Amino acid sequence: MNKALMISIKPEHAINILNGKKTLELRTWIPKGYVGWVYVYVTKGKPYLVKFYNDYPIQAIYDYTYQELLDDGNVPMNGKVTFRFWFDEYDVMEYVVGHYEVNPHDIPLKLCLDIKQINDYGKGKDLYAWHIKQLEVFDTPKMLSEFYKALRHENGEIVTPNICNAFRGSYESKRCLNLFRVKRAPQKCLWVYVKELENER
Repeated sequence: MNKALMISIKPEHAINILNGKKTLELRTWIPKGYVGWVYVYVTKGKPYLVKFYNDYPIQAIYDYTYQELLDDGNVPMNGKVTFRFWFDEYDVMEYVVGHYEVNPHDIPLKLCLDIKQINDYGKGKDLYAWHIKQLEVFDTPKMLSEFYKALRHENGEIVTPNICNAFRGSYESKRCLNLFRVKRAPQKCLWVYVKELENER
């Protein structure tokens, strides 16, 4: 399994990423020294995101209920890991004398945020604009249970799901992996382990 990062994003921000308008993701931190995939969990609730609705790609649906969308043959992306992007670059936004130094000046446009939203989010702390590269939208959104996390053993040792390789091909392998499955969405971020996909770098 490969180690990766998972973050949560609200649907209103996810729709801008999926439609190519938002090419930077604003965070109060960076995964220091990390280069790799960032898996994105779209939080639950409206607006509901669907890949196609009335032949329009990746729509945000505000007025329909979840059940009405299902009845129309659409499966909302909310509450699932919908896409991933490659992380290897970011811009630093320093807070200087009551405002954020924004350079280059098109950062707010690429964030799909205005200056007030940036100030309200940062609260005077330095911010980091992650570059969203190689955006990949999954044909079928992934459930949290398809991802695994490390656990802390009672002796304090950190154990990763790769330990289950010792049981590969047996019933014990499934039992072992079930212990490591992700059950809750990340609040800030979560280091996860994921089985290799066909188009891994």
